Amino acid sequence: MSILGNATGSRRSARSVEWGCDSLDVLPRSTRRALRLAADEVALWPGQVVLAAGAPVHWLFVVVSGELTLRDGDRDLRVLRRGSTYGALEAIAPQRHSEAELVARDVSRVLTVPKRAYTALVATDPAFGEWVMRSLAAALAQPPAGSGS
Repeated sequence: MSILGNATGSRRSARSVEWGCDSLDVLPRSTRRALRLAADEVALWPGQVVLAAGAPVHWLFVVVSGELTLRDGDRDLRVLRRGSTYGALEAIAPQRHSEAELVARDVSRVLTVPKRAYTALVATDPAFGEWVMRSLAAALAQPPAGSGS
């Protein structure tokens, strides 16, 4: 079961959070404020499942600190580090589900932005929309985990 399904992990509003995340620091202050209002921050322990394989994705996940891995069985498909996102495509495509399990590799902090807030931010804030596109491009350019690249 995922952290979002059983309330494990420590959750709090992201309104008072200072992220110190380079990727988010490029956003204008007004965009960061809107994101703070829309997001919750979740503290994770190593091995904690954020999202189960095959589960529908209803959030945009933004890694604030630590590392997460997208895992298919024993194989790591992608490593998400500070500033990485997951769920940008899955949250807006109702037929898409998580391709693999999303798991914390170490002590981590993640922002969870509900689908409704995420799509509203994309629709109303061009800086946020551009940031999401850059995040997607970076994820596509990242070599698979364990590929040695």
